[in-house]
Amino acid sequence: MGKRKSSPWLATTPIWMLSLLIMTNEFIYIHSICDFFRCLTVYYDHLQRDKVVL
Repeated sequence: MGKRKSSPWLATTPIWMLSLLIMTNEFIYIHSICDFFRCLTVYYDHLQRDKVVL
């Protein structure tokens, strides 16, 4: 009985599925960066608003 070679996961995955996976990961990454900057700007706005004008 010959040993059956186990192929790596990437070799058996269709190319459209790989591209879909990459695009989804990039979308999540970009979305989280946008949320982070939105939080920063909101925080900055609050700091500016709370400053006492002399």
